Amino acid sequence: MTGGPTVRVDGADVLARSLASAGRQLQDWAQVNAAAAARVAQVAARRAPKRSGRLAGSVAAQSDKSGATISASVVYAKVQEYGWAQRHIRAQPYLRPALNEQRDELVGLYDDRMKTVLSQVKGA
Repeated sequence: MTGGPTVRVDGADVLARSLASAGRQLQDWAQVNAAAAARVAQVAARRAPKRSGRLAGSVAAQSDKSGATISASVVYAKVQEYGWAQRHIRAQPYLRPALNEQRDELVGLYDDRMKTVLSQVKGA
């Protein structure tokens, strides 16, 4: 006596392989992170207060497969972004508005990547 009916799933091996591949691809966001960071850095540099242009010139993007950072390297960058009440220096935000301005486009970049990877899942 066998133990009951046998179920056969056609395409299960293809599904398993394509899901594993999608999982690996979704571990690496390097290209999307680089594109997103570059866009925000470009807008931030354009929005930065300009006296000498050093602040705008110091805005840089760094990214890897798991994240991205936009920063400005001049010593007064944070003071420009957030202000300094004790010194009566008002905030002139440029990084946060750049991110907010690009928010929908950035979400679209990540959404497109997800859809592209998941469209490759095949089987069962």
